[in-house]
Formats: sequence, structure tokens, C-alpha cells
Amino acid sequence: MVGIIFFLYGTIFGSFFNVVGLRIPVGQSIVRPRSSCPTCGHELTAKELIPVLSYVIQGGKCRQCQAGISLFYPIMELLTGLLFLVTYIHFGFSPNLIIGLTLCSLFIIITVSDLKYMIISDRVLLFFASVLFIERLIFPLTPWWSPFLGAVVGFLLLLFISVVSRGGMGRGETLSCML
Repeated sequence: MVGIIFFLYGTIFGSFFNVVGLRIPVGQSIVRPRSSCPTCGHELTAKELIPVLSYVIQGGKCRQCQAGISLFYPIMELLTGLLFLVTYIHFGFSPNLIIGLTLCSLFIIITVSDLKYMIISDRVLLFFASVLFIERLIFPLTPWWSPFLGAVVGFLLLLFISVVSRGGMGRGETLSCML
């Protein structure tokens, strides 16, 4: 039963993470305006915002104009639900559950924005870095220096990639050449 609750909360958070991942990179508020149909501008009601279920009930179309709704939204909601469930199954009720859910949240948000805009917002990364830093202060690892070593190694890896690519990282050159 607890696993089902984690899955359901994951889909709810996944719906919100879609909003964050789509709005933050383009400088929009995550609060206003309310979610709406990108085709006709119809402001979505509470019934139209139920993760995954609304998409299925509406047949993947806007109730107002019948324009198709991207399958991307329910897929990311389901993926978040599954990640929350697997994280709970793996860690159980432990301090690592909180950190695992935070990392899953970060993963979904940056995946949404990266797939849509090929941008990973510094604002999102800095927010989650702060949250994870505080979580690690509250729930330290043994040994205590392990997360700091991981951060240094991660930074050096990204620095190496940036130097080797002569700063071309993240501009889509490689992807466009492959398509």
C-alpha cells in the first residue's frame, strides 16, 4: 500500500516537474499563469490536471479545442511515479529515501528542460545543490568527505569535457551533426 502511495505522489510531483522543467529555462513563473492548452489557451480545470488519468480520459486531446496533447506529459508523470516507487523500495523509510527522492526530482526536471530546450537551468541546479547540501548536513554520509570528493570529481569531469570540446558543450552541435 505504501508503494502505491509513493507512486501516486510521484505522478503528482511529476506533473509539477513538467511545469518547472518547461517554464524555468525560458524565465517564466512556475505559479502564474495557470496551466493551459498551448493551442487554444483554455485554462485547465482540476479535473484536467489529474496526472496520467486526465490524459487517458480525454483521449490525449484538449477538451475545449480537441487539439492533441503531447504524450510527453503523461510519460514524464509515469516515469516520476515509477522513480519514486523504486526509490522507496530500494531505501525504505531511511534518510537516504529523502535524498533519493530529491535526486529523482532533479533528474526529471533537468530531463524535461533538456529534451525540450537542450538547456539545463543554473537556477534549478543551484536550488537542488543547496537542498542536497542541507540534506547531507542533516544526514551525513560515512565517511563525511565522500560527497565532497564526488562533487570535485564531477566538476573535473565536466571541466575536462569543456576543455576538450573547446567550450562547445551544450550547444547542440554534436546532436545536429548526428541527425
